[in-house]
Amino acid sequence: MEQSLISIADSGPGIDAEMLDRIFDPMFTTKAAGMGLGLSICRSMSRAMVASCGHSSNPAGGSIFRFNVPAIRGSLDSAR
Repeated sequence: MEQSLISIADSGPGIDAEMLDRIFDPMFTTKAAGMGLGLSICRSMSRAMVASCGHSSNPAGGSIFRFNVPAIRGSLDSAR
């Protein structure tokens, strides 16, 4: 099955190493006003599509999140 890779990078402070194993857990957040659902939802959606998602540190600072999703052939108009 062909896949498409989506990468999202930022240049923020990054994620502390001791928190990395929890970042995809529901209700886990480091933000004062965060709900901690965003990455958990992304992982659930990826698994439902037989895809994957992951994190790595950005060498320029911050984080890189990668999502592999099944590729769709044809245009979106033909899928309607």
